[in-house]
Amino acid sequence: MFDLYSALISKYKPGEPILLKDLKYEKTSNDVIRQQLKKLTDKGNINRFDEGVYYFGDDILIDHVIESKYIKKNDEIYGYYSGRNLAIDLGIID
Repeated sequence: MFDLYSALISKYKPGEPILLKDLKYEKTSNDVIRQQLKKLTDKGNINRFDEGVYYFGDDILIDHVIESKYIKKNDEIYGYYSGRNLAIDLGIID
């Protein structure tokens, strides 16, 4: 049987968001992955931040979750900042 915990521990650092939508493993269905994530959270091996967002360790920064889920992950950019966040990034406001 596929060992999701070992696969996750080798790929993700403590506090780094693990997004369910990014978990694709050959010959393992999404249902099996969800079931294994549920078992891992029940055992306390992994923490659930929100629906579809998990992490190792004691804490996770919401900014990391937002960036991973909506802006970019690794080298792939699929979103952008706007409004107040954009103005802060550009140094227009504090």
